[in-house]
Amino acid sequence: MSLRPSLTILLGFILLSGCGLWPDQEQSPPAQDENARIVADLGRQWRALPRVSTVEAGYLDDTDNVPGIKAEIVCRGCDVDTIGEGVVADVWSSRLSPLSGINVHVVDDGTGQEFRGYYATVRDEAELSENYGERPAGTTLD
Repeated sequence: MSLRPSLTILLGFILLSGCGLWPDQEQSPPAQDENARIVADLGRQWRALPRVSTVEAGYLDDTDNVPGIKAEIVCRGCDVDTIGEGVVADVWSSRLSPLSGINVHVVDDGTGQEFRGYYATVRDEAELSENYGERPAGTTLD
């Protein structure tokens, strides 16, 4: 029996999984576009907050990251906890889907105070729902 067909199949699986072509590893273009639009809207909303100077936010969903959002916000003379909790609430109540992780970092560059919030949404779903309400219908946690 030749090993050539087995090696060819194994090599095909390795190549497909490493290139992000394996089913369900990346979102379809319409879902990517919708999530990008949601993150852009959230970013504009957060930039409009008083005393906020910088917002960097992105939706990550690829072979190296679980589907979720990472937000970095810099402010001066602000209440980092209030802003951070507000950002988590905004993300949780958004239609981002799937949503496996929420990673929020807010820093006051004048005082050095920080808010750091990381939630694995499946593990922390009960806490997030209790604090921020239920997720919108039709969204998924992954």
